[in-house]
Amino acid sequence: MKKLVTMVAIGAAAAVGAKAALVTFFDMGTAQPIPNPLSATEEAPGVNASLSFGGGDLVADGYVGTTYTHPEVNGGNQVAAGRALGWSGGVDSGTDFWELTLSTLGWYSLTMRYQERATSTGPSSYDLSYRIGAGTWVPWQTVNTTRDSNWYQLNFNLPSVLENQASITIRAAGFTGGSGSGTYRMDNLHISGIPEPSTLRLVPVVGAVGLFRRRIRSR
Repeated sequence: MKKLVTMVAIGAAAAVGAKAALVTFFDMGTAQPIPNPLSATEEAPGVNASLSFGGGDLVADGYVGTTYTHPEVNGGNQVAAGRALGWSGGVDSGTDFWELTLSTLGWYSLTMRYQERATSTGPSSYDLSYRIGAGTWVPWQTVNTTRDSNWYQLNFNLPSVLENQASITIRAAGFTGGSGSGTYRMDNLHISGIPEPSTLRLVPVVGAVGLFRRRIRSR
């Protein structure tokens, strides 16, 4: 028994010390029009992520995006501003959306971040939901935009139910509150997680749903 307790303690310490790593990243590229679905710019083996998008207000050529720097991406070097997904006409048609599909097998403690920009008459809010495989969509949270034409980075802890799944999809839809010539842009979609070996998890992670917003320098 003493030996077993010692092994569990060592394993727990190792799990706590694990570092987050890149799961997948999309910088939207530079092509015009943006391919749909879009393949990841950089990702871990076996993730096979794709990003699809649509809606009546979709700007096929996208908009100019913003730069991005993170230790997990591009060797820690800055990612240049290319294109960004973009919608116009107020983005309030109820049909505009983006969907990220990927495998999270072997990944835990998942986080998501992306950058967004809304003009004064762009959408005031939209809904995030998720599903596992071809299952039922589960409402996750409503995001309120900051409509001042500045870029902001949004950061989320993904629900723990999305960990270690063969296929998950995260969807942004239900854009509301826009009018006239309002626009919305999204860029630099980045999923991180902690890779773990195929053994019993020793440290449970509380699946808190968190969001914080950070203003970034306009481009």
